[in-house]
Amino acid sequence: MTATCVYRKVAQDGYGADWKTDCGYEIRMEAPIDVGFGFAPKPTDDGRKFCGFCGKPIELKEKL
Repeated sequence: MTATCVYRKVAQDGYGADWKTDCGYEIRMEAPIDVGFGFAPKPTDDGRKFCGFCGKPIELKEKL
């Protein structure tokens, strides 16, 4: 069992990005049309960023 839940970016377009989680979920993060990219799936700014599905800290793997 790992200490983090890795989110891997699996696709990206001009409206957002698709992410796959280690705990088995797929999510889509979209941004306003004028931004042009999808935000990373980290909901807080204070350094405590946890997966909404399994509760483990999120680790991002953004390279496609």
